Amino acid sequence: MLNRKFQGLTHKPPQSFIMRSRVEHARTLLESTTQQIKTIARAAGYEDENSFRKLTLMSRNPIARDGWSGAV
Repeated sequence: MLNRKFQGLTHKPPQSFIMRSRVEHARTLLESTTQQIKTIARAAGYEDENSFRKLTLMSRNPIARDGWSGAV
């Protein structure tokens, strides 16, 4: 029931919303700090640096495949 309410308000499933939030946070850190990728990956909720790299290397805009717009 909570998932339906969330999706009704955001027009996106909770998992997509969370993923977008994590990627946006990582993007902000990449643009505004000199932290290592490993540190940024962990700050964005990715324990595995390789998973984070795959997410960012899959395409220039990995979120767009889920219907989100905007550059990452």
